[in-house]
Amino acid sequence: MRKVKDMDTKESRERMMDVRWADKGIISMLNQEAIEVKRNRSVTRELINTLSNGVKYPITWEFMHNDDEMRVQFYGPKTGTFWLDMSIDNYNSLPVIKVSDTTPTPV
Repeated sequence: MRKVKDMDTKESRERMMDVRWADKGIISMLNQEAIEVKRNRSVTRELINTLSNGVKYPITWEFMHNDDEMRVQFYGPKTGTFWLDMSIDNYNSLPVIKVSDTTPTPV
């Protein structure tokens, strides 16, 4: 007979994962750098202006690009998804929040 503590429960199946995010200020700074060094993905000033102060915009997709930079997709409720290229150092310095793999995502 299995002990109660060994039973498969929702809590034991739940995994935490790290999600990198950026706020409007960080995204604006990363975007300016992307423009200055002529990275392939940057966003318009209009999109930056639609971002809200105090909001954490999560990275919803990411991959290595050109062997020396990261291409990431951010999500915002007003903007939807948008792509931005950044250095690996900048990517690694982004803040991280822990979320459950069962956390509901916005639709």
